[in-house]
Amino acid sequence: MSDNQSKNIRGLAVAAIMVLALGVSVAWSGTAMATDETSDEKTIALFSDYLSGRFASTHRDTNVAASYLNRAVANDPDNVDLVRQAFSMSLASGDYDAAASLAAKLATFEDQHTSLVDLVLTADAIRLADYDLTLERLAVVGDEGIITLIDPLARAWIAAERGDEVQVFALLESLKASESFEIFGEIHEAYILDYLGHNDRAISAYLKVLVRLEGTDLQVAFAYGNLLERIGKGKAAKLLYDEFLKRIPENLMMAEARDRAAAGIIPSRFIRSPADGLAEAYFNTSRRLSNRRSRSPAQIYLRLTLMLRPDFPVAQLLMASLMERDRLWDQALVEYEKFSGDPLYGWQARFEKTVLLTRLDRSDEALADLRQMYIERPKDVAVLAALANLLRDKKEYAESTPYYNAVIKLIGEPEAAHWPLYYSRGVVLERQGKWSRAEKDFRQALALQPEEPVVLNYLGYSWLEQGKNLDEALLMIEKAVEKRPEDGYVIDSLGWALYQLKQYEESISWLEKAIMLQPEDPTINDHLGDAYWRHGRRLEARFQWRHALVMKPPVEDVERIRKKLRDGLPDKHVRRR
Repeated sequence: MSDNQSKNIRGLAVAAIMVLALGVSVAWSGTAMATDETSDEKTIALFSDYLSGRFASTHRDTNVAASYLNRAVANDPDNVDLVRQAFSMSLASGDYDAAASLAAKLATFEDQHTSLVDLVLTADAIRLADYDLTLERLAVVGDEGIITLIDPLARAWIAAERGDEVQVFALLESLKASESFEIFGEIHEAYILDYLGHNDRAISAYLKVLVRLEGTDLQVAFAYGNLLERIGKGKAAKLLYDEFLKRIPENLMMAEARDRAAAGIIPSRFIRSPADGLAEAYFNTSRRLSNRRSRSPAQIYLRLTLMLRPDFPVAQLLMASLMERDRLWDQALVEYEKFSGDPLYGWQARFEKTVLLTRLDRSDEALADLRQMYIERPKDVAVLAALANLLRDKKEYAESTPYYNAVIKLIGEPEAAHWPLYYSRGVVLERQGKWSRAEKDFRQALALQPEEPVVLNYLGYSWLEQGKNLDEALLMIEKAVEKRPEDGYVIDSLGWALYQLKQYEESISWLEKAIMLQPEDPTINDHLGDAYWRHGRRLEARFQWRHALVMKPPVEDVERIRKKLRDGLPDKHVRRR
């Protein structure tokens, strides 16, 4: 929390004290506040902690909020609302011991035995390997929502731990018979067969899931590769990882696993306990929800994942990613820094940290980190691409070019997923005045991804600016507009193409739409001014040019716009070729 926020918290505490000192009646939805002199200090501390916790909560600092609210609960343990808020913040902050204790307390209050309370109590019991207590708690849970998945899975994992394979597979079959949870049943059948040491059956189960999901579940791929490595089939594991890397070359964790398999280093078991198995279920659910932008439920299930398995790097990385989405930058940085020195996931965390630093306008720090990573691994494709892109964004076009050259050389035969590399190299070459090479890269990007609107627009607009291939440029930009009908920059390109073709009235309609979408862009305002002038709307033209100047256009455009304000455009619009 920032200094300003801390000062505000202290200010709220002082305000609470002043209210009490003035004898103002304060409503409190729990035990009545004491009025005798000996209780005043305790009451003041209680209200101060409550207000401080609420303030931290509204600023989404869950760690500070949980700390204050738990202190308040210590002074007022029977306040239902206070206990509920402290429970929520403790779970959100990752204080799982406090969350479990508060969940147990909530379960004693009337109407507070919620499904989330049940999930936390069940997770607490199974993480402590108290399987009898886990089963006792499962016996009283409800039968709705995710509990209908967690209940049979938890029972199956406990049965596996106890060697009761008949019950294991009966429970899994019940899941597989459910339309909603069939895939969970199949995945956990593979995990449990692996856990029980039935290697051949586990391999068949893993392959069945991978085929059904078309290789999209990376956790299953990691688990399958892990089994192959452990049973002496490192070459097969390496082939598996290589196959996935063809589709997701930027996945640093898959590359690390590939390198481990190649080196013959035997990993520890993918799932080591029932708690790990149940953690996978929560993680799978959280990941699916996060992909759908359902962040709040995703974070709750992710916290339950980490409650069950604190050393779950993929889940920790997803948590950091969700924090980034919620703009909790400092908290996300802390999560990434937890991986310092981790032999398998540390590299991925370092890389993600550089991405976050760039978003925070701390590009110099990101650049320094990426340069160091490049020194350590000069053939890392993701690092090379990130370094090239960051230098491009900083307009260091000449310096970025060799990095693009290196990464394009490393990827070998290009695939559709590689179009951004050719497009980006084309941009930096164009900015250096090396048009023939840039044009070749743009065409290569389109050969890999013919319908990509970014490339269609950039190449088409570049031709417009050069006064060449105008008809083909117009077709490209029209196609880009079909793909991105609400993109002001693409709409501007179409309006400008029509202007170059002297179709001024139609040009104006598109440029006006572009202005509505991107009203603060100086180039679009400048273009609209030119179109107005050619259409005889001189006052409106000068207004747009003045507006463009106010918006601080590129330095090289300033004098050109000023000249138009003084003299207007030449009488004859010469179509350049």
